[in-house]
Amino acid sequence: MLLILFWLGMIPESERVRKNIKSLKLKRLDHIAIVVKSIKDASKYFSELLDFEVKSITKSDVTGDRYCAMVKNNIVLELVEVSNRSPLHKAGKIRKGLNHIAYTVENIEEALEELKKAGGQILAETITHGKIKFNYVKLKDELILEVMEIPKEYEYAYQVPPGASS
Repeated sequence: MLLILFWLGMIPESERVRKNIKSLKLKRLDHIAIVVKSIKDASKYFSELLDFEVKSITKSDVTGDRYCAMVKNNIVLELVEVSNRSPLHKAGKIRKGLNHIAYTVENIEEALEELKKAGGQILAETITHGKIKFNYVKLKDELILEVMEIPKEYEYAYQVPPGASS
């Protein structure tokens, strides 16, 4: 896991930051988010090109963003059509393509505090969908990390978050 963070340039060089990153208690990679212009077109493309299967298409009642969860071999792609209300706009310019990677954590508030101490910029207030909490942090080189606190009943199965509508 640290190798992935290092490869993406998310582990800065200072020892202080390395200690903070190690204390995050990352549980697992949850998904890779890709911002797309059209969920309909992008989901067809990823289905045909890489044989990903659409598991759900939802719209957040809170942010207005539309999401398409696609799965293959326990890899989850989250296609995102970003709305004007989205906290992703606080990240600056929204660009199409890879937007963020998401990890689950034991305690989101502790994780956000550690990321902040390590120089990360918290982009919004923590959002809650039912029992699922998440937030975005801008790291080195404009990379965005999503941290998610997910109850055990939602772990290891990509499900529609409570509070989102199909």
